[in-house]
Amino acid sequence: MFVYEASIRLHTFYNYFPEDVPTAKEAFERLNGAFTKGDLLPVKQGLSELRIAEFEIVNSYAKILFHLSNPLIPDADLRNGRTNKIRTARRGKDETPVVSAHFIVNFAATGDGKRIYPAVLEETERLSRSAVVSLLNLYLDSQYREQRKNKKGQKKNYSVRLAFIAPVDQTIGHLLEHGGKLKEVKIVRESMAKVTHGDKSYPIIKAQDVRLKTKDEPTGNKAKNILQRIWDDEDRAVKSFKVLVGDPENESTKTVDVDLQSNSILENAFIKKTLLSGFKTPLRQCEDAFRADVFVKIRDLV
Repeated sequence: MFVYEASIRLHTFYNYFPEDVPTAKEAFERLNGAFTKGDLLPVKQGLSELRIAEFEIVNSYAKILFHLSNPLIPDADLRNGRTNKIRTARRGKDETPVVSAHFIVNFAATGDGKRIYPAVLEETERLSRSAVVSLLNLYLDSQYREQRKNKKGQKKNYSVRLAFIAPVDQTIGHLLEHGGKLKEVKIVRESMAKVTHGDKSYPIIKAQDVRLKTKDEPTGNKAKNILQRIWDDEDRAVKSFKVLVGDPENESTKTVDVDLQSNSILENAFIKKTLLSGFKTPLRQCEDAFRADVFVKIRDLV
């Protein structure tokens, strides 16, 4: 089981009311109350449905178990240990494959000053961090959105937002300053085009993959300057922008998906992943409830 170690930061919508950001304790207790009343409904996007299956407050921890169902998730394959034959466990009528992800936030008062709190999310192939954050922000918006007057007397939308962030020592800039090597930049550009079939034209989206490999894998200020120039020259309308940096300490290559709204590419961060093992009972693709042994192991990280 791999988990993402990071933090969450609470802020208000467009930072309109920086002086009125609730603490994580206040925000998650409000969400927990809405969940208990059945107000946090599942959210559908395409064929997928994402929901909170379990939500519990334990001391200073918010424990959330997410379920994602999608008919495109493959049925599980099973191997017979005696014959080595493989069969697929076919889904039944009205059944849809589902995966789960454990999530914990420690909202101890030590994080209240900057509204930044340690958090851990289980890595699940089909359930991205951004999907989890989007769901929580949708629920926060349902509980907090209202119109208020700011200090200048202007009416603005007040709401609460959550961001999943990494510590400063996990940023691209920090890694390049401490021996990290700039290896490659991957960019996906999209453009509209038309194709003609018979006497009709149809709009299509053309994707172009661009890979920029460095010659000598620079580090330090040289690498930072090269990367910043590439970023400054690139159209922000690109589909995706990824940076690959060699991490000498761990002898690995780290890849970060850059926030396309970011002004400084060097502030984008890698989210640390940690392997948790030693479970007496193997984790299932989807857990019915938040496992107690998972809680103990994750709690030690936050």
